[in-house]
Amino acid sequence: MKKFVNKYLYTPEIARTAILIWWWNKYRAMLLICIGMLAGFGCTALLRRDAAWLIPGSLGIFGILMFLVRALQAVRQEQNKVQKAFHVSAPMMRVELGEEIRTVVSNSRSQVSPAQLVGYRETKELLILLLRGNMTLPLKKDAFEKGTAEECKTWAESVIADNKKAEKTGRAGR
Repeated sequence: MKKFVNKYLYTPEIARTAILIWWWNKYRAMLLICIGMLAGFGCTALLRRDAAWLIPGSLGIFGILMFLVRALQAVRQEQNKVQKAFHVSAPMMRVELGEEIRTVVSNSRSQVSPAQLVGYRETKELLILLLRGNMTLPLKKDAFEKGTAEECKTWAESVIADNKKAEKTGRAGR
């Protein structure tokens, strides 16, 4: 199995991007329903010329605002957690992917099985692995010491496909 090594500064911008992508991935349906409520009831109010239809539509606004506030709170919590644990706002992170997924941040180490990988999302600069247990693992595309971002994407797709097969047959690595 190919091994990948990614080393970069875990900046507040990277943390923010990873967390917002996780929130979008997890709560996308709720957010789209809220947007649909807002648009649907707003259009109904215009077509019927009855402002009363705006009242249930305002629930859509409330849902969107709640999503944004909670997502921004999660970003702040992550930044505070990093600052408290490592006493810097941007610690050096080293991620090794292969038989296991290992992370090293300062002197803190953690390890999870690739069986925990459930998806990934991609931005211009990041490849963000989505793991079970509400975790994300951002990788900077230009910071691979071993392997490349494209090879890592191919590896992730293969692992995710294997994990889905294992879930179907009841052998998920939880």
